Amino acid sequence: MSLVPHAEPFDAQAALREARRCLLCADAPCSAACPAGTDPGRFIRQLRFSNWKGAARTVRANNILGGVCGCVCPQEDLCVGACTLKAVDRPIDVRGLQRFATEWGRAHGLEPLAPGDARLGPVAVVGAGPAGLGCAAELARLGCAVTVFEKEVAAGGVLRWNIPGFRLPEAVLEADLADVRALGVRLETGHAIGGVDAVDGLLDQGYRAVFLGTGLERPRELELLAGQPNVISFRDFLRRARSEPAGLGLAGRRVAVVGGGSVAMDCATSSVALGAQDVYVVVRRGMAHLRATPEELNAAREAHVQFRVNCALTGVTVARGRITALAGHVVQWEDPAHPESSTTRVVEGSQFHLPVDWVVLALGAGPAVSTAVWGRGIVTDDDGTILVDEEQATGQPGVYAGGDATNGGASVPAAVGDGKRAARAIHRYLTEKGA
Repeated sequence: MSLVPHAEPFDAQAALREARRCLLCADAPCSAACPAGTDPGRFIRQLRFSNWKGAARTVRANNILGGVCGCVCPQEDLCVGACTLKAVDRPIDVRGLQRFATEWGRAHGLEPLAPGDARLGPVAVVGAGPAGLGCAAELARLGCAVTVFEKEVAAGGVLRWNIPGFRLPEAVLEADLADVRALGVRLETGHAIGGVDAVDGLLDQGYRAVFLGTGLERPRELELLAGQPNVISFRDFLRRARSEPAGLGLAGRRVAVVGGGSVAMDCATSSVALGAQDVYVVVRRGMAHLRATPEELNAAREAHVQFRVNCALTGVTVARGRITALAGHVVQWEDPAHPESSTTRVVEGSQFHLPVDWVVLALGAGPAVSTAVWGRGIVTDDDGTILVDEEQATGQPGVYAGGDATNGGASVPAAVGDGKRAARAIHRYLTEKGA
């Protein structure tokens, strides 16, 4: 089965019709709700009056990953969720208009962004995911020399390896990366930064400040399923689904995805696209409390993914060294409206036995390293999440962090916003030091 994006891109006439539905709110709640500061209120107004180039400039100037966010932004929780129009009608499709604006700009040769004149730094950015790229681009525009270190062979982080191509075409990511490079940002791929006191090592090499945008690299496990050869983490699954789909051998197979968030839906719909016969989403919460967006849930339903909600796993059947079935029972929440703080009871007679060939664990992820690996002044919580202040500063002078490594896993726009905020703080820090 071939999957298509959740929504087809707008053409010019459709974009104009959609933009003309906007109420042109004076306070633009959609703009206030964008953590990346993309300012949809402004670019939608520009589209409404057929200022295509102006709209494209607004998006790119405010969000270096504007093309990416035009494909994957969880708009229902952000700009669209704040849209005033939804009180009386369907809210504006902000993401669709953003994608149209960025694609129009690239099709019509929008001039590259210019780096700032003054040269401060150099600054080291660790990780070429959304937070690192957002920070690097903003620093370059502010006049800082920036090098981004990425351990993978190509930049992009989760954007490249863990979002299916039917949601984020590779060409869109590459176009945004070209905008980053055009600012003079140096991307050092295949260059891992690690070891004890890695940040101190960068500072000793002459970098005047460091930004950590390392993301979440340690998928959470389920003890019940540990050590089984046909259990795979969402990170490995999505990466293989993009780079070597035939190697997964899903055609005609039964796949159970354990988890109910956005990555779980990506794993489920990717399984369908790769020919799986039956795909199940198995999750302990009820349907109304899954963390995936309504759009992602609808896409999974349209792909005929089967949802097994309110299900607790209790055992497995193993034959010839592989899991052949998941066992469990249905639970009932004592307070269904607040499952995060509620207890459950087993529904009598609800035991189930679910035959499977593959199990994908999509229960989230945590940071990959401890405090000691980064530096003496960097503090983390018990889960390894880096603690920062309102300017993304860590406890070590000149060292900042952002994105999933600091918030435990949010959205791409939120990561870009963290990076931009840190860049401005780094620029002030370097300016004050005369560095």
